[in-house]
Amino acid sequence: MTINGQSGAGMLDMFKPAAPVARQYLIQCPPCMLADGHRIKRFTSLEAFEGYIAELRSRRMTVHWNSPFTATVEPSV
Repeated sequence: MTINGQSGAGMLDMFKPAAPVARQYLIQCPPCMLADGHRIKRFTSLEAFEGYIAELRSRRMTVHWNSPFTATVEPSV
C-alpha cells in the first residue's frame, strides 16, 4: 500500500544525526576598538580566536578569559 504523493524516502531523513552546531568564540572589546561601534568579535575557529588573542597580547593589551569560549579585552589607559 502506498500513500499518494509520498515516496517514503523523506522518512529516512529523520534517522540522520542532527548537523553539528558551529561553536562560537566571543571577545568583548572596549568601545572604539572595532569598526562601526561593534563591541563583540565573533569567531567560529578556535585557531583564529586564539590567534587574535595572541595578537592583542603582543600589542600589550590585557585579555581576561571569562570561560573557555569568551574573553574580555581591558580598555587601554
